[in-house]
Amino acid sequence: MTIQHFESCVRLGDRTCDRANEAERHASNALNRREAGYVILALEHRPGLRQEAVPELLRQLGRTSQRGLQSAQGVDGDRLAHKLERLNDSVRSAIVAGARRALTLPPSFLLGSRELFARQALQAAGLAPLSEDPAWGFVVVRLANYSFLELPVRHEPSQIELVHDHTLAEIGHGLRDYAEAVLSGYRGKNDDIGYQMACYLLKKSGQQYLRVEEDRDGGVACETISREALRCDVSDGSLDLLLVGVNAPPI
Repeated sequence: MTIQHFESCVRLGDRTCDRANEAERHASNALNRREAGYVILALEHRPGLRQEAVPELLRQLGRTSQRGLQSAQGVDGDRLAHKLERLNDSVRSAIVAGARRALTLPPSFLLGSRELFARQALQAAGLAPLSEDPAWGFVVVRLANYSFLELPVRHEPSQIELVHDHTLAEIGHGLRDYAEAVLSGYRGKNDDIGYQMACYLLKKSGQQYLRVEEDRDGGVACETISREALRCDVSDGSLDLLLVGVNAPPI
């Protein structure tokens, strides 16, 4: 089966876009990196604290001796409390929700250099602005010679309609052939067929992040990529992409 067999294998709707509401957009720009980190640390071990009580908590913490990470943020608790109080309730609530989301992230992803919170983790929590609309899913094709081709998928499953009936194995082999053609210079990277196949693969498999792996005998397997693995790639700089659920807020 040639690559051309997969042409128009899907019908696509609107692309994924940043769906943050107005309050969430204001929240992502309201605090700097140190202030966001201070709020995250303040809410640790305080799951039931109401958002209107957070400013007073910050004042109390500012009046006590601070150690470790909290001290490393270099934030004046009183000033930060006043800053939060000047925000409307919906924005303050979005900041608190973002801080609680940050506390669910792996510590290795959450913390960056010099004991500050990593920007990509703050973006995932909605506490730092996104530089672009994030991709919903991700497919990477890795050939037997270890060369690879990355295909960000910018359509959610609800916006992908499967037109023809292909098995996952057929799509996997098609993507392998497509990657070989692109990496050999026979096809352009902006070729729609590869993107359509990546959309088809995620829609049919029900997965959000997949690796198509070619073995030395030319066989192809589709493997799920964990969020943790993708976050490691984002952290070490080997993946430069905004991905929903990885380093961008879930939809």
